[in-house]
Amino acid sequence: MATPHFVVNAPASAGGKAEAWGKRAEEAYGEITEKLDLRPRQKIPLYLYFQHRDFREAAGVRPHDLVVGQSHYADGRIELDVSGLFANAKRTLRHEIVHSVLALGLGPRIGTLPTWFNEGLAQVAGQPDDPAAEERVREARGAGALPELRQLADRFPRGEESGVAYAASYSAVAYFVELFGWEGVQRLLDRMRQGDSYSTAFRKATGIDSEEFAQGWRSTLVRRGLLEWIQLFYFPATGLMMIWAMWMAYQRVRNRHRHIEEEDEPRDDSADEDEPPDIVEPDDELDYHSGLRPNTE
Repeated sequence: MATPHFVVNAPASAGGKAEAWGKRAEEAYGEITEKLDLRPRQKIPLYLYFQHRDFREAAGVRPHDLVVGQSHYADGRIELDVSGLFANAKRTLRHEIVHSVLALGLGPRIGTLPTWFNEGLAQVAGQPDDPAAEERVREARGAGALPELRQLADRFPRGEESGVAYAASYSAVAYFVELFGWEGVQRLLDRMRQGDSYSTAFRKATGIDSEEFAQGWRSTLVRRGLLEWIQLFYFPATGLMMIWAMWMAYQRVRNRHRHIEEEDEPRDDSADEDEPPDIVEPDDELDYHSGLRPNTE
């Protein structure tokens, strides 16, 4: 089955499912090529597998590798596990389309694009908001396990470190887009398409070199971490102070009302009117006027 930009290959039993995936691919293709400003001339072969085992056998994926999609630089071919057994196939489709468009749009120059930028771009263009990736970066930075971007230029590590590498790539490219917009991405890719090396294209597109950018990204992570700590302690402290201020205000109002009630209570003077005034008897021994004893002689 063919669409304007894909040749969809699926089992005959897929029926209308293959057509539905073709429509999803076209929608993603339009958004991605708009962001990257890359529009391959040839159609992209898209192979759909509705059973994970079929995908694994056709794509040559080892049983313990949790791979659900891959693209090929040579012809842009995409192989996709749409069973949904291990991952969101719609997200994976967008991810692989980015890789395919980059490969077909840059041609041989795709090999000079750092892996972290390639993978990060596939994630950011495929899913602009990924809180889980940002959280993983924070945890890795806190544990001192966040890799330098130059360590991710050629290939990613395997195992648990692979997850951190993907998260760091996402975070770095998201920071790039935050600084320079998708226009910056387009300028960089256009310079590479015209023959510039990645380093030269990066400097012409952004005005800084890639190492300076990497340092800025890590510094930003530190500042964000400090801000999170400030917010963590500031807001609870502010809340306690507000509660204390409200309590003090309540006590002042309560004391004021109590004082007013005491002033408004009528006094009972009837008992005082019936009793005669106290009479102080003079002291025979003392003269209260002179302070001297009287002369008895």
